[in-house]
Amino acid sequence: MNRDSFRALEQYQSTAVNADKRPTGVERMLGGVAARTPQLPKQNSVNPDVDQVDDYDKVNHERSRELMEELVSQPIDRAVLDDSILLIGPMGAGKSSVGNDLANLTHRQCVSLDSPDVQDSYDLDKLEQDPDYRDFKDKEFYLTARVLSDLDRPSIVDFGAGHSVYEDEAMFDQMKRLISRFKNVVLLMPSADKDVSLRVLNQHLADRLAKSTKQNDNQSVARLALSRLLTARRLRLQGESAEYKQLTREMHDNEHFVDMPCNEELATQIQYTDGWTPDQIARGILASIEARSVEQM
Repeated sequence: MNRDSFRALEQYQSTAVNADKRPTGVERMLGGVAARTPQLPKQNSVNPDVDQVDDYDKVNHERSRELMEELVSQPIDRAVLDDSILLIGPMGAGKSSVGNDLANLTHRQCVSLDSPDVQDSYDLDKLEQDPDYRDFKDKEFYLTARVLSDLDRPSIVDFGAGHSVYEDEAMFDQMKRLISRFKNVVLLMPSADKDVSLRVLNQHLADRLAKSTKQNDNQSVARLALSRLLTARRLRLQGESAEYKQLTREMHDNEHFVDMPCNEELATQIQYTDGWTPDQIARGILASIEARSVEQM
């Protein structure tokens, strides 16, 4: 595909910056950064025959490959790659709590990919109008690659559960290409046993949801407490309440996140967490990183 056919992706958000002050870190991230990803021309096809459909699929595949390669190939400062800590893992693994403790212990910024402020700064809603980013996973890939590429100093990065898991092999290979540049990628899991991990994770999800509904619906808390026994037996929850629907959806997603091999392939370190506080987990991560650094000297 001729590179001249590319046109710049529209700037999603612009921020006035004083001439004597350059935005850095989260300030730059939350203030909006001009997108560096190329926008390829839209294909115009009306009632295409089979050959045209095949050609269109080939064009879309090539377009997707070019966009992903552009996103993961941005230069990143060596200190950012060596000293940042990326936290990956399923829902309920404790990434946010551990990330905050790591940030306090290391005096670094903590960036959460699930944060509304971070997501809004990249105007993900506008990607809905872009045919190159119609799929939800495309947007997750875009956000992850942009945030990592825009880091200007060592940081703690808290991934959402889906930001490190990709069913599409080509998409995962490109994300692995980017994440493998970082020295410290920590997978948080309750246990080495996947069945034990799922039980613990789902109990965490039930507890978190029960806590969020406690003030409004004490009956829901009782039902969700019962659901902890049900999840331990891997039974399908019954019920029509919004709480049950949310919990069953998250449980289903978590089983997928745990079963997929993506996180294990990306991680430079696996930290088992069951029975430990977030502070203890954070200190354990730092101790392991320090020990690994000494071994590599």
